[in-house]
Amino acid sequence: MIKPDGLQRGLVALAEKHYFDLSSKPFFNGLVEYIISRPVAMVWEGKNVVTTARNIIGATNPAESALGTIRGDYTINE
Repeated sequence: MIKPDGLQRGLVALAEKHYFDLSSKPFFNGLVEYIISRPVAMVWEGKNVVTTARNIIGATNPAESALGTIRGDYTINE
């Protein structure tokens, strides 16, 4: 999930990197525009999915988030 401040910081531009393997396709620009045009939802399921999600997202306190996690890599430390 990218929160409003992340949207303001342009983190959704990472869509181009996410779909890089399709960058030579004629529909690439339209795909990127589409995927960043509106909020998206994600459903996670599976054994220990909450723990897995927290490991990917990082600690609630950004200062304690490990590098390689979403918060660890993208939080602004002031």
